[in-house]
Amino acid sequence: MPMRRLLVFAAMWLIAAIVQAQSGVAGKWTGEEQSPAGAVPVVLQLAVKSSSVTGSVILGENPAQAISEGKIDGKKLTFKTTIFLNGKEVPVSWEGEVQDNELRFIRTLRAGGPKLPLIVLRRST
Repeated sequence: MPMRRLLVFAAMWLIAAIVQAQSGVAGKWTGEEQSPAGAVPVVLQLAVKSSSVTGSVILGENPAQAISEGKIDGKKLTFKTTIFLNGKEVPVSWEGEVQDNELRFIRTLRAGGPKLPLIVLRRST
């Protein structure tokens, strides 16, 4: 019986550690995107429930964009937003990785489209 309790405890601890690691990205993250016009502030607000991620992104003076299809798997974080280019909605895929107190993202315009420069966000206090 003691071995069974130990196994149950170990399984519960492992599940709690995974949930904690995944929910660790929840909160406010800030950084900058470099553009031809200069640095553009980026604010990312995230909420995590299990492996599902919701939230919003603000790029510069633009209104907040809701994120969709947000997922976290270990240290990998992915979600989608849309932007308007030349009057058309363009999907943007965000693929990132958590490294200590940083989120490092590469964004892709349209499926299979061009990749945008790396954005590094840091946890905001």
